[in-house]
Amino acid sequence: MVIWLLAGLLVGLFARLGEIRRGEDRGSSATEWVIVTAVLLVVAGGVGLLIYTLLTDQGEVVTPPTIPERP
Repeated sequence: MVIWLLAGLLVGLFARLGEIRRGEDRGSSATEWVIVTAVLLVVAGGVGLLIYTLLTDQGEVVTPPTIPERP
C-alpha cells in the first residue's frame, strides 16, 4: 500500500517536472529538488526500517551456541 502511494507521488512529481521542462524554464527549481530529495529520503528510510525490522525479528529466533566449560 505504501509502495503504491510513493510510486504515485513519484510519477506525479516527474510528470510535473516534465511539464516545467517543456516550458520556457529549462532547469528545475530549488523547491523541486527539495521535494525530490525528501521523497527519496522517505523511500530510503522505509527500506531501512523494513530491513531493520526483518533482521531484528530473525535475530530473536536465533539462539546463540553454548560454549562448554573447560574441565
